[in-house]
Amino acid sequence: MIHNQHFDCLVSNYVMPRMNCLELYKVLRAEGCDVPFILFTCLDDEGVANRAHVMGVESYILKSSSLEVYNLLVQSVVSLVSAKMSIRG
Repeated sequence: MIHNQHFDCLVSNYVMPRMNCLELYKVLRAEGCDVPFILFTCLDDEGVANRAHVMGVESYILKSSSLEVYNLLVQSVVSLVSAKMSIRG
């Protein structure tokens, strides 16, 4: 879908059927896709968070049972998309 449609931001879980989100991120960046990328996961793993940060993943948000995490997700999407749009002019 990423090749056939425009997306302002990608939000991905860590665990997926064929690859994890860091593998997806790496493939997308290698293909020139520079859409802001948010890792939204219940995986509370400092190693994954550090790898995501080093790779350049724009945001790592840990899921919780609190509804506030969704406000944080929305704020992150809005912030990343706004920043990207201001760079493009």
